[in-house]
Amino acid sequence: MLDLGIAYMPQGRNLFPELTDRHNLELGGTTVRDRDLLRQRMDEVMDRFPILRERAGEQASTLSGGKQKMLEFGRALPLAPELILIDEPSMGLARKVTARLFGTPIELRQAGVTVLMVEQNARSALAISDDGIVLEQGRLALAGSAEEILSDGRVGALFLGGGLGSGKKQRL
Repeated sequence: MLDLGIAYMPQGRNLFPELTDRHNLELGGTTVRDRDLLRQRMDEVMDRFPILRERAGEQASTLSGGKQKMLEFGRALPLAPELILIDEPSMGLARKVTARLFGTPIELRQAGVTVLMVEQNARSALAISDDGIVLEQGRLALAGSAEEILSDGRVGALFLGGGLGSGKKQRL
């Protein structure tokens, strides 16, 4: 994935906790050979997440969970990816923090970056998505536009128990 225009943001906390925020960001751009370009991209990341500029010299382990997630987003951006894979960005975060962080995939999409996100918080994920796929026990259950999936009466059954075959109509 180094020079293919793809960045990956794994599930959970995947930072180097003893390194500073700045060093964590620099590690995200290790394949960017032009140091001036890397500095420019890091400035753009810190403009997007001002708290990372404020705390650039502090250890990543001192950040709250939401700020650590911002740092993870930021670490993927120095590569200027065309595609970013995001796995469970809301895991372990408060709803309010999740709502703020879900603005980042929207901004990336508006900048022309394709975002592929796996997320159990289906309602929030579909609210910011163009398209969606719903899996049930590892099998494709639904696919279509995010709007179609959100309005499908079967979705409640999938996420609130019973499965597609239950016939229960529950709201998400």
